[in-house]
Amino acid sequence: MRRCYSILPQIPGDWYLWICKVLKERFRERVQFWFFTDHKNPDCEEAIRRFNPTQFAQAGLTECSDLLLMAQADLRVCSVSSYSMAASFLSDGPYVWYEPQLTLSDGLYTLWGDEEAQKKKASPSALSKQFVRKAAASRSVGGRFPLSFLGAPMDFGDPLPECLVQLLEQRLCDHDSRTNLLEYGCVAQFPSRMDRKQDEQAAWLAGKGCGQ
Repeated sequence: MRRCYSILPQIPGDWYLWICKVLKERFRERVQFWFFTDHKNPDCEEAIRRFNPTQFAQAGLTECSDLLLMAQADLRVCSVSSYSMAASFLSDGPYVWYEPQLTLSDGLYTLWGDEEAQKKKASPSALSKQFVRKAAASRSVGGRFPLSFLGAPMDFGDPLPECLVQLLEQRLCDHDSRTNLLEYGCVAQFPSRMDRKQDEQAAWLAGKGCGQ
């Protein structure tokens, strides 16, 4: 969530504002927004005013730098565009997708599943459906879903999916400088390591070699 968000006209501007609102309510001061667009419009300006009033416009051509910044984000709120898809592909991280644009079939969303080629039994979409259904069937009643989904379908008014919240919480933990040695943080010595270290030291002193 260090960097986010495209605003393009094919998706209602209120959708972007809603996603930003629920993210802000959930993560409060831990979330930082950044908005990208290839042309300014009232929806984009309103999002900047509400969620990042200190954002400034870059001069010149920024297509490449914008793409890199979007890819480095902890979360992307995507427009229905190849630009957002490229950023998400480069990032390999979570993203929010406009739910009405997806195909819903038997409780599963797909981006390409409505295409004729993806309706074949051996297509990537069909095989993915089989995989997810099998994983869902193995889940115990009331248990946590055994898979993590990078794409989070959301419509206006939807709450943040719990699986997305968990992914973002982990990302925020990963950025905590207090647990990063390179940023003057520290790492705990785990009990199993402490016990093994004593045995290794004794073996070394006895001339048997370390770590055998």
